[in-house]
Amino acid sequence: MTERVRGYTSCVSYTRRVSIRSSFVLVLLGIAPCASAQLGDVDWKYFGGIEHKGATIISFYDEKGVVHGPNGRIEVWTKGLAESDVERILNATEPDKATAACAIEKIGADYVPPFAHVAELNADQMFDVVAYECVAMQTSIETKVRTMFELNCPARTLRVLSAYFKDSSGSDSGKPSEWLHIAPETSVAWLAKLLCPISKPAGR
Repeated sequence: MTERVRGYTSCVSYTRRVSIRSSFVLVLLGIAPCASAQLGDVDWKYFGGIEHKGATIISFYDEKGVVHGPNGRIEVWTKGLAESDVERILNATEPDKATAACAIEKIGADYVPPFAHVAELNADQMFDVVAYECVAMQTSIETKVRTMFELNCPARTLRVLSAYFKDSSGSDSGKPSEWLHIAPETSVAWLAKLLCPISKPAGR
């Protein structure tokens, strides 16, 4: 069973949510409230997912690295993690303590993920997104896709400035792609809603 979040199928089953709350949450309860996750130079935020060669990839953008240029243009790095890798970390018998420390810090601070400002999330989905973002902050998990996008917010278009796919040669032409219109109900449509000024959510 999957739950749909306004056009994006989260591909997260109810049984996995129960598993997260029965093992991962227990670790949260065992961590001192003063635990603090180190964010470093990046801060990965969830913005949806894609299907790539039969696998579900969960997508994140680097909020700290967003560059606002002239004429409503924005450059941003994104990365994709295999859902199976994320599930492995969250469903582990002994969940990763760095990930748990990150989650307890965010939950304790009443953190609201940016995605919750552009999509209606129930409590379980909100917990999932927080957990996803904390997993994304861990360097031990392999990045499957890494892409630098340039958004033209007024024109509702985007192009790829750089791209790397783990399961391919990993080569990059080094040349920007052509400008493409942003299709609705796609992960890049969510990205545009999050970053373009007209719909950028206020920080909380």
